[in-house]
Amino acid sequence: LTLREWKSDIYHLFYMNETQQRVVAEMKLDLPSQYRFDEVHPNSDARFIENTDKSRFETLRRVYECLPAVSVRCGNELIGVGASTNYKFYLSWPCTLPQEVQSPLEMRVWQDSIGI
Repeated sequence: LTLREWKSDIYHLFYMNETQQRVVAEMKLDLPSQYRFDEVHPNSDARFIENTDKSRFETLRRVYECLPAVSVRCGNELIGVGASTNYKFYLSWPCTLPQEVQSPLEMRVWQDSIGI
């Protein structure tokens, strides 16, 4: 399983064998220097997102509590949140991120999913 295969969305988590899961789990993921991975804070992050795009707070909060989810921050500012359903990566907010941020975020969500 190569990074190129991941980027082209050929594979999904539920198709990975143990060797593939180990390779993904051990990948070192880099974000541009101003960004960092962080845990999702269900209440405050859902409230922040609700204020920016009028989504329903309770739905977002439950997604962040129940699904594997990772946030990206610039300092303390929330930049994006990714989560995983049973079948695919879900960028819950915003609708788009720069590719150099979205690709590592997606892989980090898969790593967290494998660890469950």
